[in-house]
Amino acid sequence: MTLALCVLALAAGRAAASETVGFDVSYPQCRTGMPGVSSFAIVGVNSGWTTSENPCLARQLRWALTSTRGYPQASFYIDTADPGPRVSDWPRHGASPYGACHGSWSYACAYLYGAQRAEHSYRFVSALDAGLARAAPWWLDIETSSSWARTVRSLNRAAIQGFVAGLHRAGVRQKVGMYSTALQWWRITGLGASTTPGAFGGSPHAWVASSIESRASAQRLCSLRSFTGAVPELVQYQSGGFDVDLRC
Repeated sequence: MTLALCVLALAAGRAAASETVGFDVSYPQCRTGMPGVSSFAIVGVNSGWTTSENPCLARQLRWALTSTRGYPQASFYIDTADPGPRVSDWPRHGASPYGACHGSWSYACAYLYGAQRAEHSYRFVSALDAGLARAAPWWLDIETSSSWARTVRSLNRAAIQGFVAGLHRAGVRQKVGMYSTALQWWRITGLGASTTPGAFGGSPHAWVASSIESRASAQRLCSLRSFTGAVPELVQYQSGGFDVDLRC
């Protein structure tokens, strides 16, 4: 191979590699600034809890649509929880696939809580770009730092099902995936890779959260079965002070 061909091959390899790497950003980047050009971006809709709104969403969405070029360019993720009747926005009535909600910490009310909070987040995005809100992939951020039922974890599963249904009912046409780790997913839902498909009618798309600091380590996780039972679609790692995401 000539030197010129070697240079072209190296450039092509770097371009292909860059197409698989993106960033996820949210309210912390309101203070720290945004990363550079990447293949794709995943933008957080909330600012730490389900009822909140990322104050920089409009600016970060503009960045995502002008600084990215693949995967698709912009996806969204929303915070989730199952806090129970102690919060003021807990449903007091309504119908669900689990039956009627009467304000208690029941499957029906947990489901409706998830659906209503998902619809709230969707409307926030839709007010900025209705077409993108419908067409983009969405992810549920499922972490133990949020409020969840601790003893009856099946209530949390009902809430997560409600979040998924609420996004689709609001207008989302693409998949709704899960962002978590195997340990946090188990602590919240009581499920693992082999039991999740039965509870969710299949293996949801998985975005694996992590604090690893190398792309090579993220690549190894891409080859393993995720917490949902599916091969990961994305694996997160840390680089340059940002959350970087490798498309598997």
